[in-house]
Amino acid sequence: MGKLSQRSFNVINNSDTTVCFSIRAQPSPAAEMEAITSALAAVQHRSQPWVTAVGAKSSTGSWQPGASSQAGILRSSSALQRQQQQQQRLDPADYQMDVGGYNSSEGAMAAGHQQQQNQRTSTADLDSSAQEDVSLLGDEELATLRQIKRARRDIAADNQLFGTPHFAVFPPEGSVCPHSEQEVIVQFSPDAAQDFEAVAWVELQGAGDRLPLHIKGQGLGAQVIFSYDLLDIGDAFVNTEHQYEVELLNRGKIEAHWMLQPCHTRFGSKFSFTPEAGVLQPAGSQTVHVKLLSDSMGRFEETFQLHLKGSQNPLNLSIKGAVVGPQFSLDVQGLDYGTVSYSFRYSQGITISNTGAIPLSYSWHVLEDADPAAGEFSIMPAKGTVLPYAKQKVQVDFQPQTVQRYALNLVMDIPDVANQAAVLPIKAECAVPLISLAEGGGVLAFGQVYLRHPYTQLFTLVNESKLPAKYEVVLQDQQCQALGIVAATPAAGTVPAKGSCNVTLSLEAARLGRLQLPVYVRIAGSRNKPLQLVADATAVGPSLELAVMPASMPEQVTANEDGSQHAVAASSNATIAAVAAEPSVSSMADVGLQAVKPEHSAGSAARVAAEASFASRAASISRSGSKAQSSKQAAAAGRKGEKASIVGAELPAPQWGASAVVKFDKVQILQPHKQQLHLRNTTP
Repeated sequence: MGKLSQRSFNVINNSDTTVCFSIRAQPSPAAEMEAITSALAAVQHRSQPWVTAVGAKSSTGSWQPGASSQAGILRSSSALQRQQQQQQRLDPADYQMDVGGYNSSEGAMAAGHQQQQNQRTSTADLDSSAQEDVSLLGDEELATLRQIKRARRDIAADNQLFGTPHFAVFPPEGSVCPHSEQEVIVQFSPDAAQDFEAVAWVELQGAGDRLPLHIKGQGLGAQVIFSYDLLDIGDAFVNTEHQYEVELLNRGKIEAHWMLQPCHTRFGSKFSFTPEAGVLQPAGSQTVHVKLLSDSMGRFEETFQLHLKGSQNPLNLSIKGAVVGPQFSLDVQGLDYGTVSYSFRYSQGITISNTGAIPLSYSWHVLEDADPAAGEFSIMPAKGTVLPYAKQKVQVDFQPQTVQRYALNLVMDIPDVANQAAVLPIKAECAVPLISLAEGGGVLAFGQVYLRHPYTQLFTLVNESKLPAKYEVVLQDQQCQALGIVAATPAAGTVPAKGSCNVTLSLEAARLGRLQLPVYVRIAGSRNKPLQLVADATAVGPSLELAVMPASMPEQVTANEDGSQHAVAASSNATIAAVAAEPSVSSMADVGLQAVKPEHSAGSAARVAAEASFASRAASISRSGSKAQSSKQAAAAGRKGEKASIVGAELPAPQWGASAVVKFDKVQILQPHKQQLHLRNTTP
């Protein structure tokens, strides 16, 4: 294929005259006429819209068929009929023909030439008739008519000699001298690797019938093979490029033009070839690189076809194998949290082991999660990559927010590779333990409390179950806060399993009187009513006590040794008075005047008498000055002893009580007298 091969045969003339021969495509002149008629009919069919358009234009503006065109067609048909009649009048002669030689007469050969001449004449008549009204057409129509005319001329010029796209004879016609021979070469040029067959008809001058010459040939294509027909690649990793090589060998004697046809199947589209086409010289080889990059997993067996130019049978290359994902293993088969307490966090771990030679990308998430926003499951890390032959620890935290049984699935996806590459079941049951108040803890007796003073009491929460619980002391409403403020410390916390928790409750009364304030403790997740206890107290005001302190008595004046005056307090029935002593007569007289001054107010006579008495006393003292001076020391010593006795005496202790009586015994008129009333706060 692609090359020219030839064979030959000889035409031998054993006669004494020159013999003409020709290699014809048809078995007889009648068949040639039929072939010409068919060719002209085909051309006529193509030219019918244009031929019918050549004529007079109708009143509506459309063209009608011209009479000249119809006449030309009739003349062509008449010419063909005359040729057939002339052929029938020819009398065939007696021939003897073989590959070596033949006898002939010139009549038959002349008849053939006459038929061809008549054919050309009829075609020319048809062409001349088609030229009559061409001036009425446009450029496009004229171009089409020229092509039709050219086709008719080719048909008229065709002498109907043998020739096919794959077979040719040289010379197609000629003459053989007497007692000589002529070699005719038959050439075979196949364009495909298949069998070809044709029949040539040898026309000898003077022979009645044409002799058939059967020509057969087989086109041989390039003999190209792969180094192996089946390529088993085994396991290939997903999203990883794998390369393979296959040899293309040309065992033939001609060059091979080859091209690999793309495959559009699921896995076939994941393959690529380099090069995809080329020319392979005889006895040559070509290395074809095969690349596989697949994002899908599964087993496959694909067949790729290599097409050779001129060959109808493609060359097949089969590739089989499997695309697998990263290889990994998990250390658990599922996560079972058991019975868990409401709103407490529980953790379990998963270890991912990458047993493959490529990195492992993963993404964890929980399926069938009714409320993902609740965040009941927390995975750390939820996404990541594990290097080849490495391990990764993943922690799954579970904090239940619903009292129920959990039956979910924890799924690991391999991005861009496989969804749900691993599925782990999750089992858990969420419960709320029963919490109670300690015995007698329903009422907290604060007793008597003072207004706006904080008081504290303890109450105890008891948990007898194996699960911990969370509690919260509910805030008061505004109505209760108007009576008193209750606060818990801590306001929220945890009651351990099989344990208890003490909570301090403080009360600050806002109103006087009996108070019974409710306190509610809510257990997280419990559907029962909150625990209730009562803060019982009686609010009172501050506690005060009174006492009367001794304040004053009539003054007794004494004099110190250094001449200064001081008052000495002496007790009486109800008061203590301070007495001042004067060191000299003059001062004593002044004091005496002041002491008695309130009494002068009774009348001027009494006042005059008192002044006279006081003056006489002063004069008496003045006359006896020396005597008084001598006795002064004795009087001072006596007064000193008196003072010591008075100061050394203990004052009476104040009497404190809820009430006190302020009592004055005997008082001097127009003189101020004082009593001290003391208060003390006995409020704790």
